[in-house]
This record gives sequence, structure tokens and C-alpha cells, in this order.
Amino acid sequence: MTNESTVAAAGPLLHSIPAVQERLGLGRSKIYELLGTGVLEAVKAGRRTLVTEASIARLVAGLPRAQFRAAPKVHGTGAIKATRGRHGDR
Repeated sequence: MTNESTVAAAGPLLHSIPAVQERLGLGRSKIYELLGTGVLEAVKAGRRTLVTEASIARLVAGLPRAQFRAAPKVHGTGAIKATRGRHGDR
């Protein structure tokens, strides 16, 4: 496989602002804030601002892991009780 086909298989190296918004689930203002602080890197192609895939990957890799508490243990048989509906039926 050549380098060109490897790059094509891996996906684009540059992403538009709307594409970055969609990929990261962040708003336009937050994307520009990350660009302004240097967390995300961009290049210009004519009038277009394109964010580098490498900087997106670094951002995601540097995010803290989410911490979740374990669900409380329920004591008992584990059976779910049937409840009566609006009309008294089960």
C-alpha cells in the first residue's frame, strides 16, 4: 500500500469548523476558543480555516477520563413488583 492510499484509508487530515463541531459535539465559539488558546491547530486554505486531525486527536487524548460512582446495591430478591395502572389493572 502506498502512503497516499494509507492516508485516504485513515480519513482526512484537515477538517472544516462545522465538521469539527459535529465530531467533538462542541459549539462554534468553543472551537474558536480552543483555536485561540492553541489547543487546536488550524491552517488556511484560501479563505477556509481547516483544523488538523492531529490536534483533534491530541485534544481527545488529553481529556480527563469520566468518573462514575457505582450504582447502589439493592437488597432483596431482585424481583420487580407489578404496579397497578390508572384503571386498577395489573
